[in-house]
Amino acid sequence: MFITAASKMKAETRPPFFIIGCGRSGTTLLATVLNAHPDIDIPRADALYDIYGPFVPIPAPEAELSDRQWRRLLNMLTSDVAVRNWEHPPQPSDLRLEHSRKSFSIVYRALHEFHARTSGCCTWGAKMVGGEQRINRLLSDFPEAKFIYCLRDPRAVVQSLLETDFGPTNLWDAAQQWAGSVRMWREAQRRYPGRHFLTLRYEDLVLNTGKSVAEVLHFLSVPWHPSVEAYHESEFAKARALSPEHANLSRRPDAALIDRWIEQMAPEKIARIEQILGDELLSQGYILKGPPPSDVARPKPRRYTLRERARSVTQYLLTVIRSAAILFSSATIESGYILFGRSDVIQEPRGHRRDHGQADGSRQ
Repeated sequence: MFITAASKMKAETRPPFFIIGCGRSGTTLLATVLNAHPDIDIPRADALYDIYGPFVPIPAPEAELSDRQWRRLLNMLTSDVAVRNWEHPPQPSDLRLEHSRKSFSIVYRALHEFHARTSGCCTWGAKMVGGEQRINRLLSDFPEAKFIYCLRDPRAVVQSLLETDFGPTNLWDAAQQWAGSVRMWREAQRRYPGRHFLTLRYEDLVLNTGKSVAEVLHFLSVPWHPSVEAYHESEFAKARALSPEHANLSRRPDAALIDRWIEQMAPEKIARIEQILGDELLSQGYILKGPPPSDVARPKPRRYTLRERARSVTQYLLTVIRSAAILFSSATIESGYILFGRSDVIQEPRGHRRDHGQADGSRQ
């Protein structure tokens, strides 16, 4: 693929951005829309920061990882299954790190800059569901970054979360997940005044896609391009739509989805959500639609049934197993000791599978 010198320079100097928000709030939709822009690159590596970041300590401003830890970290990230599935998976030598400080954030940045260069893009970003929980570290790692927070009607979020296999198991926890996300985002805005923060409503993105995306592009200092309105035709959207929870990405925005929760939820359940969230719901501009509070018993924190407890434990164990499988797979076992500082033999990076025909979200 031909890449101009200007594109290479811009991909390295333009500030990155992060799409964050509570699960089922439109983060994937926004990432898909923006990725259709020819100057924006959001690679399929959503969990890279969450999987590896916590296992690499944050060094002091003047400190760095040792050479041994540095080589293992490079091997570990370039061997990750998501990175190997890129159209042009990098080797450690492909990353521009000659004069860089040895830290996790530098490698994370270099990986995304590499993907942007090979895609011919000028701006790179990442989608992080729940990223508002890590905004302190993200700002420490990327002080110039911009953040887009996706906000959605909490009653729709609760209904969508309860339909998934990976979300909360009851109404109370689902409502509290939304409320906690909103509070953390508000606290970040208060703690870091003057930072580049933007709140985008899911309802606005669906009802008026063009206007909402134009606002986001202006925020990112990226010029408008009509391809964003045909995002559902992109290979990235088709690949994402293969998962049931994102099946709608291959179709145009449907306004009927916004109020679908009203038809699917019983009035009493709507009223309970509104009582749980209280003023938090109203403060975000959403109106009450359930029965009057006097007609519904005051909700209390859930007492989990044995079945719900078993399901929660099972989900937790599956998450641990998946993380362990990634961290200690044959491709990364030699670099998994980075946390403990143990050193045996530093192995050379393993070969990478280059499947150029695979639909992985990269531009063809």
